[in-house]
Amino acid sequence: MLLKIKKEILINLIRKIYGGVSRNTTKKNIIYSNILIKVTKEKIFCISANAEIEILVYEKTSMIDEIEILVPFKTILAVCRISPKGSIINIHINEKNNKIEILVNNNKVYIQRINDNYPLIIRDKNNEKFITIENLKLKDTIKKTILFHEKDDSKIYLNGMLMTIKDNNLRIISCDHHRISIINIMLNDNYKESEIIMPKKTAKQILDIFPDNEYTTIFYTNNYVRLITKNLSLTSKLLNTNFPNIDEIIKEKGEKKICVEKNLVKQAISFTNIVKADKNKKMKIILTKNNMTIFASNDIEESITNIRVKYSSNNMEIGVNLKYIADIINVIASKNIYMTFSNPTKPIFIKEENFENEYIIMPINL
Repeated sequence: MLLKIKKEILINLIRKIYGGVSRNTTKKNIIYSNILIKVTKEKIFCISANAEIEILVYEKTSMIDEIEILVPFKTILAVCRISPKGSIINIHINEKNNKIEILVNNNKVYIQRINDNYPLIIRDKNNEKFITIENLKLKDTIKKTILFHEKDDSKIYLNGMLMTIKDNNLRIISCDHHRISIINIMLNDNYKESEIIMPKKTAKQILDIFPDNEYTTIFYTNNYVRLITKNLSLTSKLLNTNFPNIDEIIKEKGEKKICVEKNLVKQAISFTNIVKADKNKKMKIILTKNNMTIFASNDIEESITNIRVKYSSNNMEIGVNLKYIADIINVIASKNIYMTFSNPTKPIFIKEENFENEYIIMPINL
């Protein structure tokens, strides 16, 4: 059996499935370092999979032989990279010695063939629910929560995003130990109420490989989520855990609200960064009548920025992490933001103007 394919087509396919290839494999799970190339008369599929995620991409083409073959990802990628532009890559299965032969011009690579079944995620089509969403909306939402994507093994839910569907609204909540983001997306249709916890690393793959100007259909059950868009699909196991009750935290929202221009806060944070506050990146927000002061200092320097706001409640000082508030300001699109305070020990709520999106930051001790 022989597969002939242009270098440019093959490398474009296998680069998209990189996220499903395991980096740390042993003899027991070495199959996860391989990719599955499947050829039909009209399409060529490339699939990567590990214990948690599966990525499939395809290209329409015309083939003579129908083939299914496992090849090491690193090897086939290296062959594509060093092959001259316009090269035809020939992949041949030698049934006699059970080896794969890769031929480019006069160069040959021989690989021992793996005959194991590829570990694809089993679908349960009868119990799947689905929603449809524009890719730009989905990717924009993920970008607004990307600041919380550091891996954390202390609690499983910290590595996931809670996706709640109700009527025509999709609410995505992401958090770490110090911050929470709550992003709402309006859908074009109404759907039954349900929720899943999708791994953050799956969301990262959506950012990396999904095209902008398309729609995605999200199929999901209690065990997996499958996202299908043009010429590719991404399937991931869900996190089996309980997400914190964010609504209980929202109840702690205070009544001391200010509206401030986002760029003024952003500029103040930039000046604060010059000072390079202490190792905890601590800055102080000071609220007095019609004024908000952003203050930071170290042993020899200090930064003070005064911003005029409408504020008539009691004077208050609250400590926050400079990086945490900067991350949130940088992903907010609106001109103005609303900040709501309760007291120095309670969370700060930051809301986008004209959007239902909200961010919560836990204070730090002054």
